[in-house]
Amino acid sequence: MWTRGIHDATREKDLLLAAHFVDAAYVSAELLMGSRADYGVDLVGPPRANPTWQTKVEGADTKEQFKID
Repeated sequence: MWTRGIHDATREKDLLLAAHFVDAAYVSAELLMGSRADYGVDLVGPPRANPTWQTKVEGADTKEQFKID
């Protein structure tokens, strides 16, 4: 993974930063948690778009229409 490679390389040179800003392609639950746990780096970036079929079909129910009591 590119993100881990960047973190490894910057840690080896003692240049690891507290935050790493990335685009949506590098934002996932695994990367968010792993970057913090393994490197102490907060990964910051926009969330990925919702790719579910409900977002593509007119009139379909999406998660935004539901509320948890």
